[in-house]
Amino acid sequence: MRVIKLLIFAGFVILFLGLFVLQAWFNITKSDFSLQPLVYWLVFVVWIMVLLNFRLSSSWTLAAAFVLFLLAAALSTLGHAGTGEATMKISFIGWIIGIIQALIEYKKGHV
Repeated sequence: MRVIKLLIFAGFVILFLGLFVLQAWFNITKSDFSLQPLVYWLVFVVWIMVLLNFRLSSSWTLAAAFVLFLLAAALSTLGHAGTGEATMKISFIGWIIGIIQALIEYKKGHV
């Protein structure tokens, strides 16, 4: 069962890298087509897969989201607004997952 989860995770990582390369190609060729919404959904699914696979707590998720938030703030301050914005969106995904995960943990512990 562990091998299957690892293969699924590896498939998502390969898909993510492929989408990243396609997005870079579309940016280089000045195409109007954007894969960014799909990439953010893929980040969401991979983040959930990592949580389920490694059984991480909400404190880990919220800490990772906070680190990404600080990184995004630093990037935006230093003049890399595009990268900072993308990092901020990924951080927001982490905040949403972390808060929902914390509510589920609270409900399981206090029912």
